[in-house]
Amino acid sequence: NLSGAGHWGFSVESDQLQYGVPKETSTTIDMNRHRLSFSADQMLEGAFLERVRVRAGITDYQHKELDAGAVSSTFKNQANDMRLEVGHRAFAGWKGLFGFQWEYSDFNVLAVDEDPLAPRTRSPKLGFFVLEEIQLGRGTLRVGGRVEHAEVKADRTFGVEDYGSVESVGAVLTSGPARSRSFLPVSGSVEYTLPLSPSTSLGTSLSHVQRAPSAYELFAKGIHHASGLFEAGNAELRKEKGQHLDLTLNHHSGSSRLRASAF
Repeated sequence: NLSGAGHWGFSVESDQLQYGVPKETSTTIDMNRHRLSFSADQMLEGAFLERVRVRAGITDYQHKELDAGAVSSTFKNQANDMRLEVGHRAFAGWKGLFGFQWEYSDFNVLAVDEDPLAPRTRSPKLGFFVLEEIQLGRGTLRVGGRVEHAEVKADRTFGVEDYGSVESVGAVLTSGPARSRSFLPVSGSVEYTLPLSPSTSLGTSLSHVQRAPSAYELFAKGIHHASGLFEAGNAELRKEKGQHLDLTLNHHSGSSRLRASAF
């Protein structure tokens, strides 16, 4: 059942930018971005579920790279996203939220007089997450986790000619077979916050984070005139992983705040 507290709304954004590139003085960027978003935050009247938050959007992104006023490449990205969070009341001492996040990206580079920097790729992602907390002793214990399934599907692959005639060595080959990579990043964290006084608390957290490589990191290969670089992805990349441990002291007095961390 819905209660009175909450909001529902739509928003429309439109950005147009034109700017130069410091390293390549003859290059300018003409960028257009349009986004339609929906947001809802609704309190619930129920025995277990307490709150539902929804965010969703459709984004149409495009930028043109111009060399001396002429278009050399057009980068396009059609993206959709949605996030649902469901908060629940305390159950066996635990209180928190759970939900899922979905994203889809269709990325393409269109070149005028040369090979594109990257093939067209489609990247769906679906992740599930949970964040819970409980009073433990004098402090608060928070536990979070996220598991995600991510795919990157390229309609072709690029390579570089290593052998052959002098004229072809180093040339980018753009007719390789289609390829798909899939990943299952899993992340988790544990945090404990202990109040030392009404104005001071000490907290520590330990986390393990995994991230899937992007389409650009996997399949890009070619000269990027806007950066003046030859950019090369690696289709054999695996998940990026990180471990983090930190200790944080928080203190407040009136309008003053002090935060010190070691990590």
